[in-house]
Amino acid sequence: MWRLKFVHMMCPYASAIESNPDDYDALYNWALLLLLLLQESADNVNSSANSHTKDALLEEACKKYDEATQLNPALHDAYYNWAICHGITSDSRVAT
Repeated sequence: MWRLKFVHMMCPYASAIESNPDDYDALYNWALLLLLLLQESADNVNSSANSHTKDALLEEACKKYDEATQLNPALHDAYYNWAICHGITSDSRVAT
């Protein structure tokens, strides 16, 4: 049920980016929502379960933060969260 809620929350960001590909705020917020989805998943699922899905969420969040920082190099929160994504990715690769 919670996944459906998150998917519905992502739709406005997808629409915003479709209508304005330079909307760095929508990219940032979409990436943030992906991280929240990942956290919700980690809290409710065995850590070894759905690792492919978690990796995909991390990669997508990293991609969106990358795009947001290219559009607005002064978006410091995006750099910070992007680094967190890369840190989580590195940690998960070391753990496996």
